[in-house]
Amino acid sequence: MQHPIISATVSKYIDYDGNEKEELIIVLKNEPVDSCNKSYYQRRYDYYLHNSGDIMRLRIPMYQGMVRMYFSDYKNYYYLPLEDQAIHKSVAQYVDKEHRQKATPENCYTTLTVTDEWLKSEQFAAFVETVLQSFQFK
Repeated sequence: MQHPIISATVSKYIDYDGNEKEELIIVLKNEPVDSCNKSYYQRRYDYYLHNSGDIMRLRIPMYQGMVRMYFSDYKNYYYLPLEDQAIHKSVAQYVDKEHRQKATPENCYTTLTVTDEWLKSEQFAAFVETVLQSFQFK
């Protein structure tokens, strides 16, 4: 189900330890399911979603101007610690075994740089749908 994107902005905040952090806040149009407000937290990836009827707000942590796009089939990936990203095992066979490790759900991702151009792209819309699919709605 496609959710039209209303806006996407980078927001800065101070965490509990006093560190300045960034997050990507995405506002989406939703077909209202009911009139009550519901919030969801995707603990593994630290995503937060608030659904208030016909509007959804999605918060995604940023890391040095980038977001992480996680792959759900982590068993088919290797994590490269020096590059801080996962690559498919068909490509990882060409990487020295000392520089790769089996991916876990927590490190099976690639990073995407957040730019104004990317926020207007089809790749961004696909990223948002991937993030939404990671939630276990009940």
